[in-house]
Amino acid sequence: MKKELPYIVLALIFLVAAAVAIYFFKIAPQDGEEATTKTSGSSDSATAQDGELPVVDGATEGVNVGGGDLQGAQQVAPPNEQQAPQPLRTFDTSEGVRVEVFQEGEGDEAVAGKTVVVHYVGLLPDGTIFDTSLEREPFSFTLGTQQVISGWDIGVAGMKIGEIRRLTIPSEFGYGEAGSGEVIPPNSVLIFEVQLLAVQ
Repeated sequence: MKKELPYIVLALIFLVAAAVAIYFFKIAPQDGEEATTKTSGSSDSATAQDGELPVVDGATEGVNVGGGDLQGAQQVAPPNEQQAPQPLRTFDTSEGVRVEVFQEGEGDEAVAGKTVVVHYVGLLPDGTIFDTSLEREPFSFTLGTQQVISGWDIGVAGMKIGEIRRLTIPSEFGYGEAGSGEVIPPNSVLIFEVQLLAVQ
């Protein structure tokens, strides 16, 4: 049983993260229509029914917040504002990153110099999902060491294990005037749903 425990814990973390992503990004078809999603450079599409998030295999492969080229993006309709969960609290950092807390955490706090492990979904304001760790392993980085976009160093600081935040990051703390590949245009505001899984 002791050998199975880490696998059970990982499975539970994955299920919680998947449930959170589905909860945040429920998509309901409008007036009986089907919502579809397409990947850039692909003719594949998926259909969302009964409020489920459409998922296209390989649609979110590409860059992580640490940089690199984007391979594709998943276009989804913005969540229905009436069904969207409301944050427990909202604040703006001194740099201008908007932080919305949807679930409080407890225990260890993310501080500069610590390695943090997160699951995340990255979106553009129009609802395009350009990257997610939910289809991969959780993402880890050392906070405050410029391994990721500066908006992450700013917005993840202070999170506690289990906390879920939505970060709205001005372009100057994201990819700025350069953008990233064909998916993130220059001067784009970025939105990330982030769940802190561990602090090491």
